[in-house]
Amino acid sequence: MSNNGIQQKYPSYQLFNLYPDISIVFYILTFLKSYYIFLAEELIKRLQLDKLFEELLDRTDESSSGRKAEIPFQRILRNNILAELLVISRFCEPSSELYIAEEFIKQSAVCEILGIDGEKIYENRLYRGLDKLIEQKEKLQQRLKERLGELFEIKYDILLYDVTSTYFEGASEGNPKAQRGYSRDSRGDCKQVCIGLVVTKEGMPIGYEVFSLRDAFGRRQ
Repeated sequence: MSNNGIQQKYPSYQLFNLYPDISIVFYILTFLKSYYIFLAEELIKRLQLDKLFEELLDRTDESSSGRKAEIPFQRILRNNILAELLVISRFCEPSSELYIAEEFIKQSAVCEILGIDGEKIYENRLYRGLDKLIEQKEKLQQRLKERLGELFEIKYDILLYDVTSTYFEGASEGNPKAQRGYSRDSRGDCKQVCIGLVVTKEGMPIGYEVFSLRDAFGRRQ
């Protein structure tokens, strides 16, 4: 394949022509990732999510055996810091918890910025962090609504609401809301749930709810 062919197939290859020293390219990419992480951290502070996480999330962690264990003072194991990591990861590179644990924390400076030990971040711990967040969903949504209104002078005089759906490839036996029925994605063979989203007239999301198919259609009528 010619040099032009390589550049057309792999646009990022052009960087290597502009910067023959590979280390410079990696330095630039690492800098950009770090910039996004710092930006996410600043947004968390402006929204006062860091204080809210510390207020709402206790310092315990569910072990793999299902028992609750007291967490030492180290930042790495505190649920409020774990919540910040989840938010930053969604902001910078929306992906699965598996990707966060195996790729994102290794390819970025997020652990150094948060002052945590990446070796102690793994998939199940991130899932347990999500479990902690969902328990505080109503309070988180209410506080975010208040802070967004203050920061962006949003008036909640008009709210828009719509419903979409997502499906699961699997039995989904542990999710009673997952049901079979009409599928917008043409996947009637899969169980699915509906997601209702509330946004402001500016398009700012302020709340959501997950419904079964039966409940969602009933709510829209």
